[in-house]
Amino acid sequence: MKHLFITILLCVCGLLSAQTNFEKGYYINLNGIKTEGYIKNTDWKNSPNSIDFKSNLEENSIEINASQISEFEIENKLKFKRFNVDIEKSSVKSGQLTNNSKTPHFKSEDVLLKVIIEGKASLYYFYENGIEKFFYSTDKINIEQLVFLAYLADEEDYNANKKEGLDNIIPNSTILYNRIYRKQLNLNVNCNNSRDDISKLEYSKSTLSNFFEKYNECENASFKKFENGNKPIFKLKASLINNFHSANLTKYGSADYSANFGSLYGIGFGFEAELILPFNNNKWSIIIEPSYNSYKKSKKLYAKFSPSLDEQEVELKYNYIQIPIGLRHYFYLNNNFSIFINGLYNVKINNGTNGVKYSFSTSANMDVFSNLNNLAFGIGFNYKKYSIESRLFSNTQILEKANQENKADYKNFSLNLRYQFL
Repeated sequence: MKHLFITILLCVCGLLSAQTNFEKGYYINLNGIKTEGYIKNTDWKNSPNSIDFKSNLEENSIEINASQISEFEIENKLKFKRFNVDIEKSSVKSGQLTNNSKTPHFKSEDVLLKVIIEGKASLYYFYENGIEKFFYSTDKINIEQLVFLAYLADEEDYNANKKEGLDNIIPNSTILYNRIYRKQLNLNVNCNNSRDDISKLEYSKSTLSNFFEKYNECENASFKKFENGNKPIFKLKASLINNFHSANLTKYGSADYSANFGSLYGIGFGFEAELILPFNNNKWSIIIEPSYNSYKKSKKLYAKFSPSLDEQEVELKYNYIQIPIGLRHYFYLNNNFSIFINGLYNVKINNGTNGVKYSFSTSANMDVFSNLNNLAFGIGFNYKKYSIESRLFSNTQILEKANQENKADYKNFSLNLRYQFL
């Protein structure tokens, strides 16, 4: 099985080296010259430092530095535009405050902004080192930042709240927020919105995108929304777990009571729930795959166990529910076929009366841990609704009250077959 696992890994490496993800698009250089072709879509969250470009799919790609680009678009999926803007980059996250002012401090910069909505009112996105900011423009207003500040309360804030009968402000400790963006939207991007409606707007991509979309619709203005097809996707699959497992028992440190039970093939049943995350071209997902599994094997021992007994049987029984949870990364080869790798943390729950039992030396019997944890790594293939994965689990010692002379090492390799029904 280890040889099979290594073979699959080598196949994956070979296939990945041939993987391409170039999509139709264009870029415009700083002189305003537009070049059409194909751009490698890496679903940038940060402004890219460069793009990989091909004039046609048959030729080799060239790398174009972002400093040479004024605009680029992957058709109907994503778009970046260069602007010279006044930008304020303070964090609003608790524990990461880099600003302690109620008013913004801007710095002029040349930046590539991600276009979210493009229309009569346009919305843009900036992300850098965990800090996200939004910009907007309209048919009457040049691009400017939607300002949202966090700062520590001062004595003035404390006194103002106390006058209103509030005493929940602690100077230099309580974090307050200045949501200037709500005033900006109320004045400049308002189509039949009440002040109360806008006062509830959160500073998030989904909320602001929805607001700008509704504004353009209300104004009967044409607009374009760039989504890159990125939405969370939930999948549910039935799983058939083909286990190739083995156990090696050491008892009293003696060959008379120890047994190498060897390999055993067994079938487990379960299901896999998967949530594909809405970024990086849906290449990452969170998975959980509960299943019921069973290992039961016995072996005859030959020794002088009593004056009249020269042999006895020892049995290891281990029935368990395992719940691996972890991350999956996809490598898409075409619309129907993909390769994936998994990294998992596995919880195993003892199910039933499990343990080591001797037919004669019953005082040597031992129980199995009620709960165990280990790690797993998997490689697999998806074809339409079908998938197959080879998964290797880290070895576990399964006996309670084990020591160097009393232990049972359990190994498992599985081949998981799945069918997606949701």
